[in-house]
Amino acid sequence: MTDLVPIKVRIDRKATKSGARNDYPDFNQIDFWLRKGMDWSSYLDEYGSGMIYGSEAEGDDFKQYCIMCVPEDFALAALVLFSDQIEEIDEDTLDIWYETKGPGKRHEENLVNIEALQEIKLREDFGQDMSTIKLKALDPKDKTPGVIENPHKTWARRKATLRIEIIPRLRKPEPPV
Repeated sequence: MTDLVPIKVRIDRKATKSGARNDYPDFNQIDFWLRKGMDWSSYLDEYGSGMIYGSEAEGDDFKQYCIMCVPEDFALAALVLFSDQIEEIDEDTLDIWYETKGPGKRHEENLVNIEALQEIKLREDFGQDMSTIKLKALDPKDKTPGVIENPHKTWARRKATLRIEIIPRLRKPEPPV
């Protein structure tokens, strides 16, 4: 298990000649060695949770965010450098946000492997007894191919899939000297 800290990052929209683009904080400003010599997005995929996108609407104001669960030193550096775009959140806040504004509200409860279910049906049509396998395949909690729980539907499932633990609170970041 990896211990990580959740941070919420506001993604601004920046006008360009061809329209608009997402404007993330430049996490490559974080110390090169702290990022293990990697580009920040590669570092995040390797040592963090990846980016978990969501949006919030307040009246006519629409804002896009991503949650990143990152190692504590990376989170501290990001909070110092980009305090206007980043905030630390706790796991309860992350869980609620994930379900209401993040991926949880978009994902289906279960995933269906049509090919596996068709194969069971075909074998039954040819007289093979598939009753035990069929029951397992239709049980989302069983790992038999067929119907399975979507590992991204809830924060608890995603966290288990990523094999991470959340650090309760950060130590306070110190401003750069």
